[in-house]
Amino acid sequence: WKCTNCGSDLAVFCDFAHKNRQTCNLCVKSVVNGLTGVVQLSGMSMGGLMPKLRFAFAILLFCILMTTGCESSASLSAIKADIDAGQYEKALYDLDAMIGKKDNLEARYYRAFVNLKLNRFEQAKRDYSAVLSEFEKLPLDFDREAFFAKYPFATKALEEYFELVCPFEKSQYGSKGYRAGDFSYPDEVFDEAKRICLVYEKLVPKAPISRLMFGKAHLVKGWPIPGYNNISVYCESNPDDKMAIKWRADAAREFFTTVTDPRVFQRLKLGIIRDYETAIEAMPNNAAVLHSRAVYYFLANETDLALKDLRDALALDDKFAPAYFDLALVIKDTGRHQQAFDYFTKAIEYAPDFIEPYYHRAHLVVSIYSPYGLRSTGIEGFANSREANEFARKDIEAILKYIDDSYDVWSLYGDVWRNLSNSKEGVKAYTKAIEYNPKSHNAYYRRGDGYGLLGEYEKAFEDLRMAESLADDLDSQYYLYWFTL
Repeated sequence: WKCTNCGSDLAVFCDFAHKNRQTCNLCVKSVVNGLTGVVQLSGMSMGGLMPKLRFAFAILLFCILMTTGCESSASLSAIKADIDAGQYEKALYDLDAMIGKKDNLEARYYRAFVNLKLNRFEQAKRDYSAVLSEFEKLPLDFDREAFFAKYPFATKALEEYFELVCPFEKSQYGSKGYRAGDFSYPDEVFDEAKRICLVYEKLVPKAPISRLMFGKAHLVKGWPIPGYNNISVYCESNPDDKMAIKWRADAAREFFTTVTDPRVFQRLKLGIIRDYETAIEAMPNNAAVLHSRAVYYFLANETDLALKDLRDALALDDKFAPAYFDLALVIKDTGRHQQAFDYFTKAIEYAPDFIEPYYHRAHLVVSIYSPYGLRSTGIEGFANSREANEFARKDIEAILKYIDDSYDVWSLYGDVWRNLSNSKEGVKAYTKAIEYNPKSHNAYYRRGDGYGLLGEYEKAFEDLRMAESLADDLDSQYYLYWFTL
């Protein structure tokens, strides 16, 4: 940066927020001397002050003047022009200054938008929420024409806030086709998504877009029936939105197997197939749509059709991780362990934040390289059981970075430590597994086994008794070794 006063390249006294007021050492000294002179001319005697105090006083006056001079006087139209030009930092500074002088709902919206563009999501959420709260206060009979004349950005703000809050794109229904490791949708976030939809409905009654948002919020939460119903309402008035038609099929496939009425069941299946065909016809090069239909075919026990869609999806995009993952699941069940392992590995390679392949790859390895493993075929690259289980351990630890409340993950982690003859770590893992599923006889049995190997026989006996009480279908002979010991 150059000095704004003399053009020197030695600018050191800077307003870092605005980045257009920089002053070099010489100019700072000149201003300080000038201010000292002003003070002296005003009749105040500075001669009696200590030099450091005199300098500090002058610097204080200088900073006051600099601050006053740097206040933004940019208009909202100028700020919008900066936003359109991609000058987000400058726009943010001016918006902060504007809101600091007088709170302005439109300025708050644009500040939320700028923070969103700068990936400052928490800051964006605060301003979007403030805008939402103001809209929420409107009476039911408010003058909509006057409102939208004053706040033309209103619906756009709510749509942007919804996309920020609802993790739809990180779910298996998004464009990536899988649930990302950092997917999170706690109840309070779902409640905020619903709140956005309700306010949108208040601003624009019977708006199809609010029903689509309702549907997406419910579908991602794991409630496919209200998801299906709301998305269907949107699709009726927006038949050209083929992606929404695909989402309707996604919602229906999640619950069609639970329908008991044969006529409703058949009608729902035909609707799913029709919707997927419509979406594929409109988006023939979209691997995610083909993969979604493959998932439906798996649920409908039409494995051959599912495999064809998966292979067609990979023909369109040979890095589409979910297709590799589902292929691996099918192939694993046929006993082709090496090929399944390779497909799990490809899924992880192309989508490192896709958690499920890590778990299933580790499970495959542990099931082969364990005292009770399959041992029919090995996997290339592992010299022995220890090396294989160390590999599985790393897979599970990759999962635990994202998810630490899963019984299945902790139980498998315990199995790995058991295979590695580390009973102490195994007991810890099984304890976590029991925390998330206290009715698992298997976790109690294996933790009891670990306690026994550690010589803690009272704890072992207690766990084995608990396992026996939980496993009504197992003979007590299953636990005979430790009981007799």
